[in-house]
Amino acid sequence: MLVPTWASLSAGDKAFCRAVADGCRDAKAIAAYLGKKPNYVSKYKQRLLEQGVVEQDPYARIGFCLPAFEAFVGRME
Repeated sequence: MLVPTWASLSAGDKAFCRAVADGCRDAKAIAAYLGKKPNYVSKYKQRLLEQGVVEQDPYARIGFCLPAFEAFVGRME
């Protein structure tokens, strides 16, 4: 399940996931990690939320929904 999910993601989605796997937990931190503005990452966050890859808690912290996906992303590229 992890490989097909990863393969279906765009380059921007993958970059967003790498940021989360590296410990960035909010849009501002992810944007800084990627060297982009927060509004840039919002479209990727929304897409990944809709696909069920990530989730956001009431404090706007972002994490993966899929078990072991964080470790999997950390091993990719």
